Amino acid sequence: MGWRGWRDSRVLVGLVLVVAVVAVAVVGPWFSPHAPDTQFREQLLGNGALGTRGIPAGIGDVTGHPLGGDTLGRDVLARLLHGGRVSLTVAFVGSLVAVTLGLLVGMYTGYVGGAWDRLLMRLVDLMLSLPFLLIAIAVQAVVASSNIWSLCIMLGLLSWMTLARIVRAKTQQVKGLEYVQAARSMGASPVRIVFTHVLPNVLGPVWILGTSLAASMILAESALSYLGLGVAPPTPSWGSMLREGQELLGYAPRLVLLPGLMILLAVFGFNLMGEGLRDAQDPRHG
Repeated sequence: MGWRGWRDSRVLVGLVLVVAVVAVAVVGPWFSPHAPDTQFREQLLGNGALGTRGIPAGIGDVTGHPLGGDTLGRDVLARLLHGGRVSLTVAFVGSLVAVTLGLLVGMYTGYVGGAWDRLLMRLVDLMLSLPFLLIAIAVQAVVASSNIWSLCIMLGLLSWMTLARIVRAKTQQVKGLEYVQAARSMGASPVRIVFTHVLPNVLGPVWILGTSLAASMILAESALSYLGLGVAPPTPSWGSMLREGQELLGYAPRLVLLPGLMILLAVFGFNLMGEGLRDAQDPRHG
């Protein structure tokens, strides 16, 4: 694939979107004038059609709160910025877990073969036949853990199978090449062959699937948080902000639209990168 893939316009646009969203989530909270869980009930909540619950102040209504407040009188901008850290941490760490496990299983089964290959591939087939989101909901409900790291590990452990199958097929292809057979005949150990000759040849598919995995992780975390199975409140995430804002959708749609827009930009950026890298690797698009 080389640098040709990174010159694709879709890859560049996707990369710009991802970098922008990551920069907002990483750097933004340092410049946020408020903590995400601090309540400003007198400033940001008023009495109106919703009675004693109050209608949150809107965009530009209150000085120092440019995006207004949420249903509990917390600053929406601060929660958006800090919520991005949670959502993107799950995306990157969960993808790293899935990529690492998929690489190790795929290269091992593809190179060694035999009974372990058959056993692990049947496990992959079984896990791929299960509905991902329903299993994630069931596991998270049983574990009942609101820790962000346990959420990352859980999502990673449910997401490595497709990558493992692709890496396995690529490994089987590479190990039959002449220079790999020559290295084996010269006494190179299997570990050296795998990491010196096989790994560089499977990194192309890993890049492509890694971007798709990151997008899937963001959506999965958002879905779990929307259902109340993500990180425990008051820690914000974009998914939990969707859940909290839905009750005022008719009065303050920005409470749903703003976190939804951040999810859309991040997922669209990762998917756009993946499509561009995939087409760059496809010889039919050369």
